[in-house]
Amino acid sequence: MRNDLYLEKANRLKEQGKIKESLNAYYKSIDLASSTSYSDAKHITKVIKQAASIATINHTPYKKIVFYTGLGGLCNRLRALCSYLYLSHHLDIPLLMCWYPNEACDCYFDELFEDVCEMISPQTILRIFNSQESSNILYVDVGKWKRIYETYWQQHLDYETYWQGYLKFIRQMPLKKSILKKIDIFIEKFWHEDIIGLHIRRTDLLEHLKSRKLESDYSSNEKFISSIEQAIADGYSCFFLATDEVSTKTLIQANFPEKIISYCQTFDSFQKRQTFVEDALIDLYLLSKCTKIIGSYHSSFSRYAANLGNIPLTYP
Repeated sequence: MRNDLYLEKANRLKEQGKIKESLNAYYKSIDLASSTSYSDAKHITKVIKQAASIATINHTPYKKIVFYTGLGGLCNRLRALCSYLYLSHHLDIPLLMCWYPNEACDCYFDELFEDVCEMISPQTILRIFNSQESSNILYVDVGKWKRIYETYWQQHLDYETYWQGYLKFIRQMPLKKSILKKIDIFIEKFWHEDIIGLHIRRTDLLEHLKSRKLESDYSSNEKFISSIEQAIADGYSCFFLATDEVSTKTLIQANFPEKIISYCQTFDSFQKRQTFVEDALIDLYLLSKCTKIIGSYHSSFSRYAANLGNIPLTYP
């Protein structure tokens, strides 16, 4: 593929110390990638990472933040976005975001939310890296957000103040009106008081935990069933189920007939994430409206929903 040829050329120029020529070749490699191919999405992420490693960037005083979110799932992206929106607000500099689809989050930001910052393309990131003003750009991506407090806030704010500011941006994230309407219609038809949210993540979670040697923390169906039984014994009678796997949904509904409601009805077993992103987002916001959540260990989706609704999160 020609985009790979330009990537090889860019790497050779990088080794020769020809930075501007290398960045131009990285740009051409991205420009030739398809916006509909998951393999090309991985290619674009790889190119931007390599270009960032040689660009003259991240020198204070920062004049703008460039945020690349072409990796990670929905909630990892949203957590990072809210962190950098808060940083942008605090530093009083603009945030430019490239939200690029991949197999873990197969949609664009403007399909889910109203505008919160300027949107840019992967090509624009390469142009910025290669511009005369590049040195005062703060370049960040999804993977860097967990270190944001230690890197940018620790000397100026205590953690609790930072955390409350971050939560404010989570809770102000403006959903598309069409999505808000679907949430309202579902609540009007099916919602109960004192409903417990269940977030049961399947698909790629177990393999992810195994890769980190955390499989002992896996929230199995048996553990969830036991937790639901205990909640029923405590007086709860209705549960909202959000899951990314149809077999799990079928199992839970069969074990607790007349007690489970769920929004998502469509699953695609051929995709990495078997639910559509819009359905997952609606699940996320419905979970946040529950009394509490029984969630999946090591899932950002469970934690984000609890933070969004300011409600307790427990694990089975």
